[in-house]
Amino acid sequence: VAYNPLNPEFHCSDRSYSLAWIYQAQGKFDEALAEAKKALELSKYSAQRYADISSIYSNLKQNTDAIAYAQKAISLAPYHNQYYEALARAYLISGINELSTGNKDMARQYFEELFQVPVMIEEKMNGLNPEQKRLWNMAPYMTSTPPILLSLGAAQCFLGDWESSEINLKKAAE
Repeated sequence: VAYNPLNPEFHCSDRSYSLAWIYQAQGKFDEALAEAKKALELSKYSAQRYADISSIYSNLKQNTDAIAYAQKAISLAPYHNQYYEALARAYLISGINELSTGNKDMARQYFEELFQVPVMIEEKMNGLNPEQKRLWNMAPYMTSTPPILLSLGAAQCFLGDWESSEINLKKAAE
């Protein structure tokens, strides 16, 4: 079937994504999730759609799903820092969600898993061969960005590692 912009049944992922964003801003997370999943059905290879759903699951306090969707975003776009940022945020929020229910052990586990995000980035960049490194000239090498450092610093603060927390939070603020 050919695309017909006049067809009222035509449904694009951007429309569903926009509705999901509006619902999320209004705190209507179930409606946001339904629209985000519609957008994902129409863009099933879009890392951004998986990251969007991860954020919604974090708001719904469905931590396992939030992390799984952030990890899927990375698998689809492994050389885009923004998806590592989404994973770091998912781990941080999952830890906070667990703290809010009194589950300190699970919170600690999420905070400690967050520390692997910079390692993942470093391993990905170290895996480039010399030719790939030579060709990597349009963007800076992937590193821990301010949002990742912010998540790290916050997790370290929750774990009582004040010195490391201060270092990462200062780096994030630069």
